[in-house]
Amino acid sequence: MQAKARDIMNTKKLKTFEYAGKVQPGTSQPEGLYRQEAFDTPLGYAIVMVHSDGSAEKEEEMVAVVTDRIRYYLEHADEDAIHELPGNALLYSSSYLYQHGRRKGFEIAGKISGLCLLFHQEKLYYSWIGDQICMSLWDGKRLHTLVGSAGVNTGDDIPDGVPGAFMGERPDLRPETVSEPLTPLSGDVLLMGSGSFCHAHVKKEVKKILQDSMPLQTKLLRIIGQSGRDTSPESISVMLVSFYHVKNEGRSFIPGKSKEPVSSPGPSLDTLRMNISKKKAGTQSSNILKYVMIALLGVIAGYMVYDLFIYDPKPAIRIPPPSPAALQDTVVSYPEGEPPAEYDEPPAMPDDVVYTVRGGDTWGRIYRQYGVCSWFIINHPRNTGRFGRDGGLIAGQQLRIPVRYSGDPEYNPYYYKEFTTDIVGGRCENAGQELLDRFHEKYESR
Repeated sequence: MQAKARDIMNTKKLKTFEYAGKVQPGTSQPEGLYRQEAFDTPLGYAIVMVHSDGSAEKEEEMVAVVTDRIRYYLEHADEDAIHELPGNALLYSSSYLYQHGRRKGFEIAGKISGLCLLFHQEKLYYSWIGDQICMSLWDGKRLHTLVGSAGVNTGDDIPDGVPGAFMGERPDLRPETVSEPLTPLSGDVLLMGSGSFCHAHVKKEVKKILQDSMPLQTKLLRIIGQSGRDTSPESISVMLVSFYHVKNEGRSFIPGKSKEPVSSPGPSLDTLRMNISKKKAGTQSSNILKYVMIALLGVIAGYMVYDLFIYDPKPAIRIPPPSPAALQDTVVSYPEGEPPAEYDEPPAMPDDVVYTVRGGDTWGRIYRQYGVCSWFIINHPRNTGRFGRDGGLIAGQQLRIPVRYSGDPEYNPYYYKEFTTDIVGGRCENAGQELLDRFHEKYESR
């Protein structure tokens, strides 16, 4: 979400966390530009926050370039070095912004700060550029600074943030990061902000609000209101992330602002562009034997990709519903004339659909295709042993999709009404053994 003289709030509740974000315009000048983005990627859920001091037309264009390029990079990155992805996404976006500005005739992109987070396997990897972004962790008792802002004293024994370079200033600008990801526990809350919010951080009042059991959206509004009492009426951007149902055994994080780069020397923009599509095997060499080996590896890798993700030896089998003519030709004898309603034979349930998991598949994609909640698939006896140790999908593995529990009339023409979102819930939260038992009791007893 983006704001320039607009008041925007966005909320979403996911499996292990929920977030609430708001960009609130101010009345003073300069107004500033703020943008918050939260979106799903093949490697986890991403949150991006961007801040620009200026509000000119070119600044608005630059802020849009930053967020769009970060999103593009994360949606096309591979699984290598997960901990480097947020930093590489910022580096790619900053380098792209530098070149974009030169093409447009802008000498400097402007004072643009950016924060990128990736929630992968219940761990939070993050990186940032600039000094107008702040982030803290609330553990239920204390507020721990993770990313500081210039001139802000945000906690005990934690030094003030140090001003840094801004996005697009140099083609080789390195993001800042921490050496280890944040591992949260259920009940932890992440507090992020930019602009004047970071300078109006009243620790005691924020703690009091975070300790309350009010909904996350209400906490966000209270914190914004509290910040507005102690600062000029400038625009601010704030987001809260609340964790729950996480399975981490312990909390871990690195407080304060790290000055260590992700790696040294960092990758170039051209290297990052290659990472987005597919990493090349090996480096160039004048040795003929090395070229031959690289070519052979490329052929083998291409065959493996085709065999695992493209070629499907057993495509999904659709079981068509019985035709009206077939139903009319069925003759059933009932005692003593007309059959009572309780003797009616219910229509046969559709058989399973065989599905081969493809690379990049998620439960959400499978649900959109078949209308079957993941709980029914995971607990289907015919799928025992077909998932990873963490219960995740395995590319190339064949699964049985029990479309008898589908809410899509195309796959489940007679019983789909028993599994619509009104029944299973918008996030399949009602899918479980109790719902399954009610369904079978209702129809198999007839």
